[in-house]
Amino acid sequence: MEIPEKVSRFTILKILGRGAFGIVYLAEDPKIGRLVALKTISPEQGPSKEEEEEYKAKIIMEAQAAGKLVHPNIVTIFDVFEFQKNTYIAMEYLDGITLDKYLQKSEKLPTETIIDFMTQCLDALSYAHKNKIIHRDLKPSNIMIVKDTLAKITDFGLAKKAGAPHSQEGFLVGTPHYMSPEQIDGKPLDGRSDIFSLGVILYEMLTKSRPFEGETISQILKKILFDNPPPVLNLDSEIPEQISKIVMKSLEKDPEDRFQTAEEFALALKNYRDFHLSKDKEKKPHILPPPPQKIEKPRYSVDWKVVSIAGVSGGLFTLLVIFGLQYFLSFQNSSFSFKKPANEEVLPTPIEVKTEPPHAALYLDGKKVQIPIISPNDRRKHKLVAKKGCLSAEVLVSSKTESPLNLKLEPRAFQFKIDSDPQGAKIFINGEETDFFTPAQIPIANCENFTVELKLEGYSNVLKEVSPKETESLFLVLSQKAMEGKVKLSSGSETIKFILNGKLLGKNGDTVSLPEGEYTIKIVDENLLGERESKIKINPKETTEVFAENFKSGKIFLYGKPEEDGSVFVDGKLFGELPLTGERPLSVGKHKISVVSSKGKKVSFEWKIKEGEQKKIVNFENKKVSDF
Repeated sequence: MEIPEKVSRFTILKILGRGAFGIVYLAEDPKIGRLVALKTISPEQGPSKEEEEEYKAKIIMEAQAAGKLVHPNIVTIFDVFEFQKNTYIAMEYLDGITLDKYLQKSEKLPTETIIDFMTQCLDALSYAHKNKIIHRDLKPSNIMIVKDTLAKITDFGLAKKAGAPHSQEGFLVGTPHYMSPEQIDGKPLDGRSDIFSLGVILYEMLTKSRPFEGETISQILKKILFDNPPPVLNLDSEIPEQISKIVMKSLEKDPEDRFQTAEEFALALKNYRDFHLSKDKEKKPHILPPPPQKIEKPRYSVDWKVVSIAGVSGGLFTLLVIFGLQYFLSFQNSSFSFKKPANEEVLPTPIEVKTEPPHAALYLDGKKVQIPIISPNDRRKHKLVAKKGCLSAEVLVSSKTESPLNLKLEPRAFQFKIDSDPQGAKIFINGEETDFFTPAQIPIANCENFTVELKLEGYSNVLKEVSPKETESLFLVLSQKAMEGKVKLSSGSETIKFILNGKLLGKNGDTVSLPEGEYTIKIVDENLLGERESKIKINPKETTEVFAENFKSGKIFLYGKPEEDGSVFVDGKLFGELPLTGERPLSVGKHKISVVSSKGKKVSFEWKIKEGEQKKIVNFENKKVSDF
């Protein structure tokens, strides 16, 4: 992928990371000489229009949420802006690693270090919650550790104001292992949901294992809703009992049983030696308003409709988990609880899809998913489509579909999307001109590789070979041509040539175009073996003249003794045969001479040629050269 040199006022230095659709650059703000991280949509990934708009909205949401938060343990947002139809967010550059990678490189962190990192994160959450912001996607990859001492929370792309719906159109977002029960249940969230997620992270930091694990996503969700993990003390006897109790309190299923504020959680960790669980559930006010009071209504059970797990980039990566909920009423008045239903299993089972070739994109009823999941109570059939470039497969699935589902992708005709920056470039396919200009949808009839060439006046042509089995779109960045000038070449001899960067630029009488700039041209006479350099400057729309004078030369006479025949090489090139009697002149200056006799004896020396005649004798016996 070609990295842009500049984005708006920012100078791009390198790529820091990339996700499903997003890319993060390291850039410099020249106004104040500050390094920043620039996040935007990755042009080479080719997201659909819907995915592109979704990711843009996520970037803007992150800027709006984190932009108002100024805290030493929260990544600082500097700017959000549009540039060449792309949305960018400029944020603080953190020279560190994410917590998940930090945990991988350490065998076991000291308890005090874990408490320090955790209380830093809780201080940041307390500040965010007081400003009515819930993160909603806390996980180790969204926490940066800088210089082994500083913890910073990143990626507020899923953050929302307190009391706002946690989803759109009935869908829920988050990352499975770190979701709170109320996230899975689809209820309005407050700060206690973040506390649960941070409790999961604390459990993982202390034990190197997650509290809720499973082979499938449905198993993970089931454990979060119904199962209590083993206390951390059971996994590591060196962990203080009070800390084990603090962790388990943060993981209570009912938000009312957890720490009610991040500040309360942090205070318990800082003073863990004095921590004691209260026997009575003391209802303490929490910072964010609680979910709306339930209106007493008939008891219901949860019917899981079609849900799907969709991948979305955030920070570097964020998994977007989508669930649809429908509540059906019965006849007895009772509120919903997190207890497992007595006589029915309502959790969905994912359908594992294997494609040939692998890594195809999956679409369930037209919506892109990573794993299709259908409720056992859903009796409908749904259309599942797998796509990879020009290859696709389509099948109907239902709750009775067996897993794994194997799909073989077949060729299909499709529309190949081609776009460029800047737009308006003429499109050539396999060298032939089309009627299309970027952006365009080009009809592709088969799965054979083809070449795309884009031409735009004032820009260098760009050529790219495409494998339609791997991709359905292409985005190319065109480089602007430098302003050009002309150089007129002339010399006093037809044997003189002009060389630039090892290639022939021209000869006597030629006029050639060169981009604006300074150049060093070699002037050579192949007959006299002369060479010299000339520096020139090309100005836009001007003609620069270069005149090469003839090389001065001298006549050389060279004889062999006692052998009189052999080959003479000048500067590595065959010049003639012994004896040399002045018929071929040689340019004035120093030359490296090698003489090889007919019997294979070799003599090498340096000869400074002057104007006029000069004579030497080569003695092959003692390998000496003397004047004649």
